Amino acid sequence: PRTAGFGIASSWITAITPRINMYISEKKWSELDRLFNTNLKKSTMTMLAGGICFMLFFYLFENHLTLFKRILPIESMFILFICWVCQLYINNWAIYLRGHKKEPLMLVSVFSAVYVCVSTLICGYLLPAPYIFMGFLSSYLYGIPITMYIVRHERRLHSILGSVMNE
Repeated sequence: PRTAGFGIASSWITAITPRINMYISEKKWSELDRLFNTNLKKSTMTMLAGGICFMLFFYLFENHLTLFKRILPIESMFILFICWVCQLYINNWAIYLRGHKKEPLMLVSVFSAVYVCVSTLICGYLLPAPYIFMGFLSSYLYGIPITMYIVRHERRLHSILGSVMNE
């Protein structure tokens, strides 16, 4: 369910990637931001709607369908859902930044990979099994603010460059 929901929600941004690249090359910053923000909202709403429907379905039919005996406990699913909503934002912002032919999130990604591995091992050792993904979730406590800072910095750069180019 995670990959299906994430893929469907991400399609709002991946579908407009060519237009993102076009607006960047044409230095149409306001159109770029309007298009991106509109589709980021659609992406978020799609992910939230899918996750809420899944959780509700799980809650209502957990004891009636054998399928639910084969998946993670609801606590784990909820933690993962929050993680994938956060990841949706980071993924969408990364697409936005790649349109500028930059990859400023690479160091954050490498650090996060190491952090998630170590924190998951620690959580697996110290916490009950349903909470093994708390290390993954905790990575977003620094991941989201750092990524937001980088995106805002890049937006400021193109705003400054756009005003200089128009003079």
